[in-house]
Amino acid sequence: MVGRRRLWSVCILVTTIFIFIASQVLLLSYYKMREAATIRNPYTDMNEVDNTGPMTSNTNKNFMQHFLSSYPDVDEDSIQLFLHLKSLQYGERRKLVNNYCSQSNNSFGVTITNQTFVIDSADKVSYCMIPKVASSTWSTHFAHLGNATDLQLHGYRNALQSLVFRLFPAPPMDEIIPAVDKTTSLVIVRHPMSRMASVYQQKFVDLAKTAWVRICKYIVKYYRKLSHKSSKLFDPEVPSPEEVTRYIISTFATRRSVNVHWKKQHDSCPFCATNFTIYAKSEEMSEDSLFFILKSNITANRLNITTRINPSKNNEYNFWSEVPVPVIRQFVQVYLLDFLIFGYSARDYLDNLNISYDADIITV
Repeated sequence: MVGRRRLWSVCILVTTIFIFIASQVLLLSYYKMREAATIRNPYTDMNEVDNTGPMTSNTNKNFMQHFLSSYPDVDEDSIQLFLHLKSLQYGERRKLVNNYCSQSNNSFGVTITNQTFVIDSADKVSYCMIPKVASSTWSTHFAHLGNATDLQLHGYRNALQSLVFRLFPAPPMDEIIPAVDKTTSLVIVRHPMSRMASVYQQKFVDLAKTAWVRICKYIVKYYRKLSHKSSKLFDPEVPSPEEVTRYIISTFATRRSVNVHWKKQHDSCPFCATNFTIYAKSEEMSEDSLFFILKSNITANRLNITTRINPSKNNEYNFWSEVPVPVIRQFVQVYLLDFLIFGYSARDYLDNLNISYDADIITV
């Protein structure tokens, strides 16, 4: 009888200890879940976020920054809010573009060639490529979607754009827009002055003595004498920022063939022939890339959106501080529609670089 009582007491003690340990484990799990939920969604009250207002509001900016830094450790409500806010932003950009399309002649924003779009019908995504606007990066992304081999990627490392058009041949001309309209379509634009500085660094500095040597010598020969600084200050084989800017302006004035790397962005994609799903900006590439993979349901193992090919290494201040304000004014006039259609400001850009200008000269 005594042995049974002892056995019963031991059983009760073991059960009590087990219940205590289990309760502590459950309690710890509960607090961890609460902590994780707080990390994933700091905006548990969605009323804190203006889901009808512009992305420029501080609350929405704060949400976006936290979402990007936390992803993929975010909850479904945050994902849906992110997609909603970005869709509103793209809607505003689409409206601005369409307003100009409705006022333009029939030739604006409708030109299409067999190398205008990269169309991946299997994944239901497409991309209109504008040179010097993350085009190498997104060509690489689509090359991966097209299952390009390492050998292909290496062989086309300096011509990735050509590779993706081989991987995704265009359909017949009259089928291109209908095919694009069935996809999550992407177009990316960039501040015209930032793009110009990037063109200068990559083409007129890095390649000045190799692939672009002839055009660089031509610019130095004919535009150095117009420079506001002594020619002794410059490399005899590398054109200065002012000289290149003057030359590019002249290519539009003389109606000579305009190189695709400085072709106007609104002329580079058929903005008036289709409504893109994503109107991305290179300045917001992290947000727009994430929207692309979430909207298209492409898994992260197929598309690494953190990859950047040929990231810009130019110093934009060093470039534009060497260009006289009257020449900047001419540049803005040439690219005026790119500023207006895509919501960019030359004044804000120069202010951010701490470059002084006359407000009566630079009006945009």
